Amino acid sequence: MGRINGANLKRTIYYLRRNGLLNTWYAVRERLAERKQPPYIWCPPPETRLAEQRAGWERIGQSREEAPIAFSILVPVYRTKPEHLRDLLESLGAQTYPQWEVILADATEDDSVERILRVGCWPGEVEFSSSGQGSTAAQAPSPALAGGRIRYIRLEKNAGIAENTNQALPYATGDYIGLLDHDDILTPDALYEMAAAIEQERGRGLDPAFLYSDEDKCNGDRTEYFEPNFKEDFNLDLLLSNNYICHFLVMKRELMQELRFRPAYDGAQDYDLVLRVVDRLEDGRQNVVHIPKVLYHWRCHTGSTAENPESKRYAYEAGRRALQDF
Repeated sequence: MGRINGANLKRTIYYLRRNGLLNTWYAVRERLAERKQPPYIWCPPPETRLAEQRAGWERIGQSREEAPIAFSILVPVYRTKPEHLRDLLESLGAQTYPQWEVILADATEDDSVERILRVGCWPGEVEFSSSGQGSTAAQAPSPALAGGRIRYIRLEKNAGIAENTNQALPYATGDYIGLLDHDDILTPDALYEMAAAIEQERGRGLDPAFLYSDEDKCNGDRTEYFEPNFKEDFNLDLLLSNNYICHFLVMKRELMQELRFRPAYDGAQDYDLVLRVVDRLEDGRQNVVHIPKVLYHWRCHTGSTAENPESKRYAYEAGRRALQDF
């Protein structure tokens, strides 16, 4: 992006400490070269295209005898700001593909998040549960979700991002599970594009294990979008250098429920999961699908890893250990 601000200076100093002067110089030169590129502007999909998707989503399912693809979106929440939770849920409510459920696994010490849902903008639209209650029955998948729905699970304690997500996993009933951070945003066509790509692959006789899209970052109030990550198709060498897959990721429900997240890799739990999936795939190029569209906005603020990597220094060590394990 090329901006000079406090957050970028902190990141530069942190990079210098970890990588030395020479590597920092090369990184700075790379960033300066990026400044010569045209500025990035994220444009939302045209309303005409979104309207077509809303009107035609049933055609995705009509190419198969079984019901349309359903998605379960897992969101571990912890002291989530009301405006961030509102933005997240509104981005799901705006999806042009309606076969989804969102599972909010709340590890907040008080009932602040629950109160937002009970008295906020979604009265009567939220199913409330506590961890450990009804999870066995919830494991049975439904053939199709009856449109979007919100499920809230109150966790007994904050056991870390990996274990908190694990406690939400049994409640997922969709064909694929997607991962969404509690302060981030999906574009309105995110699930439509995922469903369309899955159907396209199945039409070729393939059954993708997971799919991922491009992404960008946005500031706290979503008035600026920057640092787009236009990714490559599946590239094992690149994956062994860094978790370029990241957001937005959806994975087959049975696969994620089987492997689960490992608490020992908190901070890089997604990277660890992807590496373990890749380890068992016979041909990643046929089982992993890249959608070359920005479908995910990673919100940057002072406490987020996106804006301040030093806020979660343990994530780098966890990623290193996940790679060593692979």
